Amino acid sequence: MEFANKEFYFILLGSVFILLYSHVFAESIFSNGRYPGENDSFVETLVEDFGRLCPFTDQCYRTADASNNRTFNRYEIHCCRTCRCKQECGNECCSDYLVSSFSEPELFRIKHDPIECIYPQFRPYTLVSHNYKAPYKMVSHCSMDFSDEQETRKKCEKDYHEFNFDDSFAMLMPLTLFQNNTVTFKNMYCAICNYADVSRLLTWLPMLNCETRVDDILESPNYIPGFLSARPYCNVFFQSPYNTKLYPETCEMIINKCNMTGKWRDYDRFTEMACRSYTSLFNDKYKKYKNVHCFMCNGHIESEVKETCEFEINVSTAPPFLPFTVVLDFKRKEGLHTEYIADKSLLDDSCGSDAVLDPYTV
Repeated sequence: MEFANKEFYFILLGSVFILLYSHVFAESIFSNGRYPGENDSFVETLVEDFGRLCPFTDQCYRTADASNNRTFNRYEIHCCRTCRCKQECGNECCSDYLVSSFSEPELFRIKHDPIECIYPQFRPYTLVSHNYKAPYKMVSHCSMDFSDEQETRKKCEKDYHEFNFDDSFAMLMPLTLFQNNTVTFKNMYCAICNYADVSRLLTWLPMLNCETRVDDILESPNYIPGFLSARPYCNVFFQSPYNTKLYPETCEMIINKCNMTGKWRDYDRFTEMACRSYTSLFNDKYKKYKNVHCFMCNGHIESEVKETCEFEINVSTAPPFLPFTVVLDFKRKEGLHTEYIADKSLLDDSCGSDAVLDPYTV
């Protein structure tokens, strides 16, 4: 018994020593500012850049600049938000968690991530336009091994307002594959060039939404651009099918690559790589950026980078359906007699709680 007690005592003492040693070691890393990628010129420049542009935000191995002993009022927050320090976080980590700059193949893969956050609507998203209730995660790029035929890749990547309707309207609407996890494709071209089983896809419904009643309803998709141009109070939304057993996944709109705003003034390779390489959300009024470098490569200069921001205020978004809503049925006018649905078990027979079944359009 005495031997067992001594053995337990030494084990306990050894555990305490290990804990103390690991604590001191971790603190020494922070105090010395050492980090894994310090010998990589890109990572070194990136870490220094972040520390200068975001002086109040800790990184994984480097604490915020202690010389900035500034007091914040109750309505202020750091514009650069906290970042992640966990293994396998890829390009979602803090800047000083990178071991080296990404290789060209890795950057190509990141730049061509097939999934984007997209508002299902014809008009481009703006703060002042009538927008759908939320954006959705959609596959919006072709598989990298897809052999392009008949400009399928280009059509997959087009925004809705860029189509000229040479093809069927049904080809440009979102479609969702309902399996264990839902996958939504921006349009049929994206489904084709990602080898989706089109027999299990549900096509979303096009809906005209206006603030007030309109008498001249759209009779052809070709009229959509001119119709909306003359009526800024209207939009064409795409509505996910009602009462499915699973639902498409919504997302938060974040500017995560350069020149998404079309306002980048001068191309800079370092800034583009930095924008792609790490994540520390940067707030600017009602927009969110992946990091401060994404902010700068979307039409801003360094002098416009703020150190502190006001607390986020939730801006009321437009309701999912404005007072006047009409389901647009172009399939019959286009001579289409089928939807890309083979498995009827994917749908329930009833409409949503705020809808009424119209037997004349079924």
